[in-house]
Amino acid sequence: LNSLPPVGAKLTPASWPPDAIAFLLGGTPLAADAAAAREKLARQYAALFPALSEHYPEAFPAEAYTAEAFRGAAEAWNAYGMTVMSTLKETTSTEKESLPIGTPVTCLPTVALLCNHSVWPHAVRYSRLRGDALHVPVARSVRKNEEVFVSYGAKSNAELLLFYGFCVENNPYDDVPLSLELPQGEVAEVTRARSACLQRWRLALSPHAARAAKGVAPGLMGTLRVLTADAAALATCVQ
Repeated sequence: LNSLPPVGAKLTPASWPPDAIAFLLGGTPLAADAAAAREKLARQYAALFPALSEHYPEAFPAEAYTAEAFRGAAEAWNAYGMTVMSTLKETTSTEKESLPIGTPVTCLPTVALLCNHSVWPHAVRYSRLRGDALHVPVARSVRKNEEVFVSYGAKSNAELLLFYGFCVENNPYDDVPLSLELPQGEVAEVTRARSACLQRWRLALSPHAARAAKGVAPGLMGTLRVLTADAAALATCVQ
């Protein structure tokens, strides 16, 4: 259990104070996402407490089920929960129905929590529960005394920070959100031709994202070509 985060740990921006979100993330799209995540957890907590503590004080003592503890538990589950495939039939405690073999189940395997994320991981597939052991299949060899890395998915640093509380250097999945606009101050007829060209080729001004590892996406490239075309080129586009 020592591999789990301590009580009160502020793992992700969802548990940061609003002034910390504004100071560290202000001016970025992630600031609004972090504030929304914090508000969502607050709403979820308010929907459950103090009602559960008042009606079932022995099961949900108020001193244990605080807003801070709720946020910490939610963050730990979201950040450390691992989807594993069971090779044994299991029975749910409430419905008394057998789960099919190979059903994905999310759990907190404490030792596996010590495996960190990497953009070049060893393990990229579901782990499997076999008896009392958790088997982690690896896609490449592991040298003696080398740290074993897993993958949380093809996630940008914005996603990693928001849901897991960290970033990685040289992340190939990082992208920059872009929202484009029609050029200002040009002749109205040219603007109409530009809009007609975008509509004809089903191109949009937003949303777009630029990712260094993938280059410029075809949709973004097409939109940029229309936005920078001169009147003669636009005339051929809408004919």
